[in-house]
Amino acid sequence: MKTLKRLLLFMASILCVTSFSYSEETSMVFSFREHGAWPPYIIEESLDTYTGVMLDIITAVAGKLDYKIKIMPMPEKRIRKYLLTGEIDVRPKAMEWVKNPKDYLWSKPVVESSDYLVFSTATGYQTIKDIAGTDICTHFGYGYPTLKKGFSDNVYGRSDSNSEASMIMKLLKGRCSAAIMNKNVALWWAAKEKGTSKKLRFSKDPIASAPYRFQFTKAGNKWKDKIESFDIELNKMKQDGTIDKIIKKYLGEK
Repeated sequence: MKTLKRLLLFMASILCVTSFSYSEETSMVFSFREHGAWPPYIIEESLDTYTGVMLDIITAVAGKLDYKIKIMPMPEKRIRKYLLTGEIDVRPKAMEWVKNPKDYLWSKPVVESSDYLVFSTATGYQTIKDIAGTDICTHFGYGYPTLKKGFSDNVYGRSDSNSEASMIMKLLKGRCSAAIMNKNVALWWAAKEKGTSKKLRFSKDPIASAPYRFQFTKAGNKWKDKIESFDIELNKMKQDGTIDKIIKKYLGEK
């Protein structure tokens, strides 16, 4: 009887270990900055409920590779730490925004993240030259390398806000001459607030642009041999128009 009990316990322990290993092997821990949603790429719909362009895309690609997404928002410093240790697998990011990008694995570009000057149609402003001597609506904590010299030489000033919504509100109230914003982010806010899109005008060219990708951990070589398969599925979504459809869905376009 004791032998039978021991055998059953042993078999149960094997099943538990196998189950845990399977769960670990087939889950993809996806992280982004806690309380720092960046619509339409990541949208915090409610507590513990998220949607967005990048989440939809990685969920679709992961499904094709038989992985399930496990969402774990956390502070930025912890994300950087856990990507190095392998406690999280992936997050959305541009390679150009990261120190030591070679410390990570990167997907092929997903979408182009382009910052534009956004003007109010109530003004005649159209270019960066038009707003010399004025304040520009900027996001607190964000750096703008292409305009760094202009800010440091006081050609124009910064008027910081904690969110893109606040930036647009200040712009439309005339408290700044222009806002620097990712175009899709501005379009998302404009689509959310009826009538706003007609009040905004974008500069002809972006002031900065970087490919938005998925940044994977290198720890444990878990993803080293899987990035190619990930990119193949990602490319299929580009070629068949799925990614464009996802973006248009969040921007309220048909």
